[in-house]
Amino acid sequence: MKIIYTSDIHGNETQYKKLVNYAIDNPADIIIIGGDIAPKNMPMHEFIEKQREFLKNRLPELLSPLKNTGVYLMLGNDDCMVNSDTLENTIHEKRVKLNSE
Repeated sequence: MKIIYTSDIHGNETQYKKLVNYAIDNPADIIIIGGDIAPKNMPMHEFIEKQREFLKNRLPELLSPLKNTGVYLMLGNDDCMVNSDTLENTIHEKRVKLNSE
């Protein structure tokens, strides 16, 4: 099984495009983005809503070329956990629990 792993993209669309291009050129079974997926450089009063907008509108479009590859994402310490429902509703078709059992 081939896995591509990255993290700390922080909403940088150039980095998302590089990831997608790499995954197209180097096909993998799954791609894992391990946290810090949404932008963080904005005024605090806009932080939650801007991250929500990114997760709902931009992220699906950025990852759309990978529709035939399993993409697993998790929120990180710079992502607002209050937006986890937005991530699950727009990106994830199901929740996967990883454990040692």
